[in-house]
Amino acid sequence: RSPRAQKSEVIWRVTDCVPSVEAAEGDVFSDLSFSSTTMAVSSPTSSCNSSESFPLPSPNFASLPIVAMKRRIIEKILENRVTLIVGEPGCGKSSQVPQFLLEANMAPILCTQPRRFAVVAVAKMVAKSRNSDLGGEVGYHIGHSKILTEGSKILFKTAGVLLDEMLDKGLNALKYKVIILDEVHERSVESDLVLVCIKQFLLKNNDLRVVLMSATADITRYRDYFKELGRGERVEVVAIPSPDQRTIFQRRVLYLEQVAGLLGVSSDLSAYCPGPSPSSADTEIKPKLQNLIHDLILYIHSKEPDIEKSILVFLPTYYSLEQQWYQLEPFRSSFEVHILHRSIDTEQALAAMKICRSRRKVILATNIAESSVTIPKVAYVIDSCRSLQVFWDGSRKRDAVQLVWVSRSQAEQRRGRTGRTCDGEVYRLVPSAFFNKLEEHEPPAILKLSLRQQVLHICCTESRAINDANALLAKAMDPPNPDVVDDALSMLLSIRALRKSPRGRYEPTFYGRLLASFPLSFDASVLAVKFGEMRMLREGILLGVLMDTQPLPISHPFGADSLFLEYVDHYFGGDSSKTISGGRREVVLMANLCAFQFWQRVFKDKHRLENLKQLLSKKKDKDLKSKFP
Repeated sequence: RSPRAQKSEVIWRVTDCVPSVEAAEGDVFSDLSFSSTTMAVSSPTSSCNSSESFPLPSPNFASLPIVAMKRRIIEKILENRVTLIVGEPGCGKSSQVPQFLLEANMAPILCTQPRRFAVVAVAKMVAKSRNSDLGGEVGYHIGHSKILTEGSKILFKTAGVLLDEMLDKGLNALKYKVIILDEVHERSVESDLVLVCIKQFLLKNNDLRVVLMSATADITRYRDYFKELGRGERVEVVAIPSPDQRTIFQRRVLYLEQVAGLLGVSSDLSAYCPGPSPSSADTEIKPKLQNLIHDLILYIHSKEPDIEKSILVFLPTYYSLEQQWYQLEPFRSSFEVHILHRSIDTEQALAAMKICRSRRKVILATNIAESSVTIPKVAYVIDSCRSLQVFWDGSRKRDAVQLVWVSRSQAEQRRGRTGRTCDGEVYRLVPSAFFNKLEEHEPPAILKLSLRQQVLHICCTESRAINDANALLAKAMDPPNPDVVDDALSMLLSIRALRKSPRGRYEPTFYGRLLASFPLSFDASVLAVKFGEMRMLREGILLGVLMDTQPLPISHPFGADSLFLEYVDHYFGGDSSKTISGGRREVVLMANLCAFQFWQRVFKDKHRLENLKQLLSKKKDKDLKSKFP
């Protein structure tokens, strides 16, 4: 088996419960299950049991626009090897098309989603609609979590999981009758590589059917991309018509100038959206914009009598979510606040799917909630029109992040989160003229990254159809600059992760296969291996996981700023002679490593934990006696 098929199971769960004292002794990776009491997340409404299964509301699929198209969709997929299904958000694509195919005896069916949250949410919804247990007829696979059986007929996976399987097993990974690639407009590196690999395998497998689905995809581009499959073959497009206006929920869109009028704030919009166009405007989320969002939430709450109608707020970063959470904290009696961020445990995030009948639900989310998922009773969407983008900083030779304006297609996806189960309103916090100047589609991630890790993984695969990085990436829908690929290959040669064969092919060394086997970022994998060379592999893996965990779990717990300041004061305010020398980032990583090791030695062992409680109890009694003699 390829080393990528034998990945060590690094599990990093962000939950809201106490760390398990039952973790297996001696297993490094079993220890990587922290709680938000020592980590990053503390929401006022989060459950204290991360393993609890949150029931989803009973779906009513009969009224969905796509149901009337069932026969036509099945016919087109049977007739064509590649079919593109286009329909508005909420028309039922994600939940219904896999079931249509199952009922047409086209199982097994694989459906990819761009994010873990969407995979689990859609899988649970489909299983519930079929009155089956999750993991039976319907299953899913995200990261190292598999809820499926050999007999599962509909499988939901992230694009990253499918890509790993194809790089490990080649064509053998595609033992499905139909592969559905949902939300194909989301151009992550994994999604683009899945697309190019599937295209290569379609040339060898005439029986495989591929379905592409999106609300905002560029139809012409996908038609052109698959036109080389064979003579007379084409991409069939099935458009889901908009339903009759009497049966669809309405969506009203308001822009910054209208929001300012509703709230009676200054007509000078530059405080919230500085600059006349996206190319010159600053994307920073400033306090005035946070205050505007807060005032808008309170305004909606005061004017909407139905307490079950919830508010979804799109913000770009963890920090911006946290700042809005602080502002809502004094209103806990009125609002039930949920956080949707990639650091949140999936089961905990699914709590946002429940309808709340005692307080108004407010969901603060990054783009994790942008597509695929229907959150019941979302009547209001507040869109900051910003997102966080990762790119390769060539001058500093490292990945970096920046705030960018969303594209119009992204904004349409966000608009589609409301108007699904009730009428909705969308508040876009940019002027309407500004919005019209946004790019139509976001640029593909494959054009913005160094591709070092992707090139290494491609070279490590056994299938000759896809193990030539230069050839494969040149066949992508948007091929990266050849110089970027050459730079990645040169760097991998320089660190001896690759070597050149006599025939000029790039082949992985043992060191390269070892790097590719870690489920970590490239830099974190290199760090782990370097520590391994010093016989400190365990510490290297832990530091690598910490490097990839954003935000760092112990240094800045969510919503606990005073605790964060206390941590900083304790660590940096101690004996300076004992403080680790180095950069601030290195020091924080070491602080987190030390805190983890303390937890592992004390909190993991229930006997030691009881002893610690007794010591603290005795100390508390002594303190009380000294205060009250």
